[in-house]
Amino acid sequence: MELESAVDNTPTAVHYIGRGYATMIIGGTLSIVDLARATERIHFDRYYASLNGGKGVSQQLLFPQTLTLSDAEYTLLEEWMVDFAALGFDITLRTAGVIDINGIPSDIGAENIDTTLYQLLQTLALPHEVENIRREQLALTLAQSQSTKRTQYTQADAEAIAPQLVECSDFKHTPSGKSIMTFITIDDIQQRLA
Repeated sequence: MELESAVDNTPTAVHYIGRGYATMIIGGTLSIVDLARATERIHFDRYYASLNGGKGVSQQLLFPQTLTLSDAEYTLLEEWMVDFAALGFDITLRTAGVIDINGIPSDIGAENIDTTLYQLLQTLALPHEVENIRREQLALTLAQSQSTKRTQYTQADAEAIAPQLVECSDFKHTPSGKSIMTFITIDDIQQRLA
């Protein structure tokens, strides 16, 4: 079912139903939303916008993390330093493949920042012909790493996610094309209760 652009897509009657799902009314239609996929879409749009001219918000670390990278990873990081800064990373390049991570994007946790950074560098190492595709993949990798960390949601989470989701470029699908929500129409209800 396609929602018309003239329809008000403001989510109402948001209810967390458990196991990472919420129900809400969007455009007058009942929808069931996968909150993990919704979170991935929200993060992707935010990171992609930052990479294309925005500036990500950085959260400074109390104790900077020092990492040692391979020569290839260090070179990739040097090449893409502006994009990492746009995402909200504050990184100091030192010598011989050593870096200090002084700040990270404000919406990611510091506990696995080394793994996240390595995943991003591996994404950049893959062959991509166009810079925009690399940026898209960079945003997707970071969004996926953030959405898979969370397994528990609450009513407050569902209420916070809903308005952010409908502001996304495509609130019905993840960046990889998976459905974020399904719609239940009056006809569907009548058929099930017939």
